[in-house]
Amino acid sequence: MKGNFKRLLLLVLVFSMITTAFPVNAADYIPAARKSVVFDRNYYARYSSDVIPGFGSTEAGLYKHFYNHGIGEGRQGSPIFNVKYYLQNNSDLANGYGKTNYVQGMKHFVNSGWKESFRTQTAPYENLGESFETKVIGQDGLVLDYSGTNAILNTAAAFDATQIWKFTRNSDGSYTIVSKTTGLALSLESYTYLSGTNVCLKEINTGREQRWYIHKFSPDTYVLRPLSAPSCVLEMQGLTSKPGVNAEIYTYNGGNNQLFKISNNTSFDTVTPVIFDSNYYAEYSSDVIPGFGSTAAGLYKHFYNHGIKEGRQASPIFSIKYYMQNNSDLANGYGKTNYVQGMKHFVNSGWKESFRTQTAPYMNFGDTFETRIVCANGMALDYTGTNVILDTATTFDSTQVWQFTRNSDGSYTIVNKTAGLALSLESYTYLSGTNVCLKEVNTGREQRWYIHKYSTDRYVLRPLSAPSCVLEMQGLNVVPGTNAEIYTYNGGNNQVFAFNNINEIETMIPVDLGNDFYARINNSGLGTALAVSGTNVVSNKMAANTNQIWKFEKNADGTYRIVNVSTGKYLNVDGGFGVDWYSAK
Repeated sequence: MKGNFKRLLLLVLVFSMITTAFPVNAADYIPAARKSVVFDRNYYARYSSDVIPGFGSTEAGLYKHFYNHGIGEGRQGSPIFNVKYYLQNNSDLANGYGKTNYVQGMKHFVNSGWKESFRTQTAPYENLGESFETKVIGQDGLVLDYSGTNAILNTAAAFDATQIWKFTRNSDGSYTIVSKTTGLALSLESYTYLSGTNVCLKEINTGREQRWYIHKFSPDTYVLRPLSAPSCVLEMQGLTSKPGVNAEIYTYNGGNNQLFKISNNTSFDTVTPVIFDSNYYAEYSSDVIPGFGSTAAGLYKHFYNHGIKEGRQASPIFSIKYYMQNNSDLANGYGKTNYVQGMKHFVNSGWKESFRTQTAPYMNFGDTFETRIVCANGMALDYTGTNVILDTATTFDSTQVWQFTRNSDGSYTIVNKTAGLALSLESYTYLSGTNVCLKEVNTGREQRWYIHKYSTDRYVLRPLSAPSCVLEMQGLNVVPGTNAEIYTYNGGNNQVFAFNNINEIETMIPVDLGNDFYARINNSGLGTALAVSGTNVVSNKMAANTNQIWKFEKNADGTYRIVNVSTGKYLNVDGGFGVDWYSAK
């Protein structure tokens, strides 16, 4: 018993010597201004919870362990700094101090590394996928938005695309974060490591000021660290978050204004434009306006709380009632009238399942017809090479004429009359942004298009293989030469088209009748033929006379010169130019 007591006493003394050798005094080598960057009490408690029984869960107790033991063990005390990772990934430090000399590595960072912008590898970072869209949500529920070119916080809006950001992963593991609405990137206002630097929107470039590392704070919460500022993270200014608060970078301190929720899964908010179009809902569910108003917010309130359950359609390309009735696996699993569960299925997965072709009623304009496809600005679908573009509408231009042929599944194959090639996705995909081009006609899914009604005389064209996308002309300001693509439906004018049926004028489109040939020019109604009388051209009863026979001579531009066989003179408009011409009256 005495031996055990002596051993225990010895252990206590040794521990006392150790703690004395490493006093808990940040001033020893961790400046107070850097302490928050390398040590976060909440983070340490979560990921080093094994130390709590011996040191407690207070700030002082946890820091005591971190300073005296955790650093030497290579433990991580902050989402943006891990001394073990720091030494392993900065070869100059590893070679100078040794890969496991974590105390010296910590000293280096808190003294100089924190402001060396080339020290990009400070802690493990997250890989949430190569590309995804999401909202960036603060701890108070407000979301990252913009005003002008300034990044701000704003109240979350269910169908506001200004609050959706596209994350694209770079080769160094960082992400470029682009506003879905503006196409501009989340950027430091200046290339700097300084705390307090403003965050704004700029044209996309490959610079360091637009690259952000994602570091995990908790299972569903992250911090965003700019590549060029090792000790800083994205922060919403001030302790009290409210709409309009500005974004900046600031020294990491674990505050709620530095923590965000992001996801690599498309949320309900992202898909909402596909299932809800306020203009469409106002037109086809106008009965709700007296009670809920005609604003987008009011109409959405009705749709979300009542319209979905009632099976109302709020978008030309998606009807929950139709979706449930025509997808038997869902109807059998949820019930044909369980529209809420059906909606949850679509927004979580159905929108990207290319086999979900039956999403909404579609139009039947007959087995075949010819038309121009005219955008809201009056320009017509045309092509250059094999690329599909917009061009100024030209009455007699057959390159702007498209033949629609109905398939057995209700879709249409759309073939350009001049090229003989079909309107096709460049690749077999459901991805928004896929190019639309001309290809040889085939029976593939990439050449099949459903026509959905948008309004009385306007339609959207949905590719069979992309349930949530429609034909779109790129950009908000479409001009001649604008390229065609498919894009997630949002009801924009660049996604809505009119069909100008041209069957009645197609005889006016130039026809190639071959090279030189002879013919009468007959009026089938009167039974007469064009003939020569003196210097005039008249209509006479058809007879076997050479003055009723005309030679058609084809010109290089596709037009014809017409010469009378008996006289050798050419058919001319009165007042025209030339010699040996007859005037037609």
